[in-house]
Amino acid sequence: MDITQRLLTDCRRIVVLICIVQYNLQRELTNGCQIKNDPRGTKTRVLRAAIALGLVRRDSKGLYRWAKPYVRDIAAWSQTLHIVLHHSTYISLASRLTLSAPTSPIRQLQESPSDYLLFLQGVDVSHVAHAHWLTSLKGLSKAQTLIDLGGGLGTFSNSWIESANDRRAVVVDLPNVRTFLMNKSRRQPSGRVKFIGADLTNLKSIPSGDVYLLANVLHLLPKWQGVLSRVVKAMRPGSQLIVMEADRRGYSGALFDLQVHIRSGGAGGLIPFREMHSLLTGLLPIEELHSLREASDPFRRRYRIWIGRKSQESISKR
Repeated sequence: MDITQRLLTDCRRIVVLICIVQYNLQRELTNGCQIKNDPRGTKTRVLRAAIALGLVRRDSKGLYRWAKPYVRDIAAWSQTLHIVLHHSTYISLASRLTLSAPTSPIRQLQESPSDYLLFLQGVDVSHVAHAHWLTSLKGLSKAQTLIDLGGGLGTFSNSWIESANDRRAVVVDLPNVRTFLMNKSRRQPSGRVKFIGADLTNLKSIPSGDVYLLANVLHLLPKWQGVLSRVVKAMRPGSQLIVMEADRRGYSGALFDLQVHIRSGGAGGLIPFREMHSLLTGLLPIEELHSLREASDPFRRRYRIWIGRKSQESISKR
């Protein structure tokens, strides 16, 4: 099979896998199922296509099951679906590059809320492990209120409130993200996560909290230095700042850097470590610096995490 046929076959497999998940056939294929005698039925068509592409096999009892490489648990399939659909939004944006630069994130949200939701859902499922790691750090054990700047669907905020009963979180993101976050909150009610609609590039005010988080956000903002400086200036003395950014070096870094550039409207990209470190150390004392690569991360990304605390000296420097 030549490379063209291989790519086309892979695209077809992705379409069929999405259909399998959408019709809740993962468990049936794990346990073994029959194809009903309904040639016009959607499920029948999905299973026939899955067999044709080698996703599904027939066992000695005549039951249809996953082919060995595709046997996964239900949670893994859910994550896979969200990530595939997440990447479909990059494909859509990249396809416009020959005509014009893709629009900025705020325009993307306005022009296609459904695509933007798919993007946020992919971000959500791919950062669950990172969120659990971060919110369990000993250096944050006494903090109660998290200000999650550019928090999307609240991945880090939800992990934050789940880690302790007295914790609260405020998600600050584009106003139209409110609906997405509220829909998710209704499925997982807590009452301890609030939302404020605001454009980080034009912040009028920032709520007061113990910890201010910028996780995988600054790289989308062409003037991220100004955003970071305004956040530190607004922080109260004694509060902490966490900045989490992907390392652009290596195989995964190069791929993620391109995605970020496309998503940012051709204006952004992963921020070099030295550039970020230089600005942060000039704004406030850095207490901790971590390098993180979670084994469960499907993209095998490496992140740098800076944790600083605002002191009275930080204020006088500004």
